[in-house]
Amino acid sequence: MDILIVALLIAVVILGILILLKTSSKKEENTTYLDKKEKEEIIGAFSSNVSIISAALQNSVDNSSKETKANLTNMSEKINENRKSTEEKFLSIEQKLAEDLERIRQTLERNIQMMRTSNENKLNEIQKTVDEKLTKTLNDRFTESFKILTEELERVSKTIGEMQKISSEVGTLSKMLSNVKTTGIFGEIQLGAIVDEILSPDQYARNVVTNKSGRDPVEYVIKLPGGDEGEVLLPIDSKFPYTIYSDMQEAYNQNDFEGFENKKKQLVNTIKG
Repeated sequence: MDILIVALLIAVVILGILILLKTSSKKEENTTYLDKKEKEEIIGAFSSNVSIISAALQNSVDNSSKETKANLTNMSEKINENRKSTEEKFLSIEQKLAEDLERIRQTLERNIQMMRTSNENKLNEIQKTVDEKLTKTLNDRFTESFKILTEELERVSKTIGEMQKISSEVGTLSKMLSNVKTTGIFGEIQLGAIVDEILSPDQYARNVVTNKSGRDPVEYVIKLPGGDEGEVLLPIDSKFPYTIYSDMQEAYNQNDFEGFENKKKQLVNTIKG
């Protein structure tokens, strides 16, 4: 249709050019103006051509309008079809996504349940193993501790027996020392051992009378240089008031300071006597 309109326009232009050429040639041949009839012919031809072009243009416009409406209708129908197709595709995709999400959810729940069951089983196994090891360790420790405790009790019992024996011996010794005569003999033996350990035989003597009465000899004397006779005798006697000393110590331990002072004075007077 557009080609036809262009062709008509070209024809009108050519026709106009031809008329102008014809008019120009006549002017050259005859220097006179166109007559009335020629003008009417030119105007009629031009009007006829314009009418033809107008009719063609109107026909073209009508045809174009019809084609445009038809095209618009076809395009609307295609758009509707495409919209419906797109909607159907979206619905299909949405349904598929929902199905996929549901499958994923079910798979996740199944995996989580399997993991939970597996973890519970492992925890039960670990707890069982720990309980067994803990029970075994406690039993071993208890057995070992009981063995050590038994050995310690036996050792303590043995020590108590030895202490009882020592206590008995100490009691015997105390009884022996509480006897004046026994104490004197024990003291004399100890004194002899000490003197014999630190002095040579010519530096001391046994059972020597040092007073003028000639009685009550002392157990030992130490010979010191000096004096009219060439030596000085230092008497050492093993007698010691053990009972008074023991009573004095007992009074001190009992915080009996008055009794302690009395026994102290008695001890001093006895030693001087």
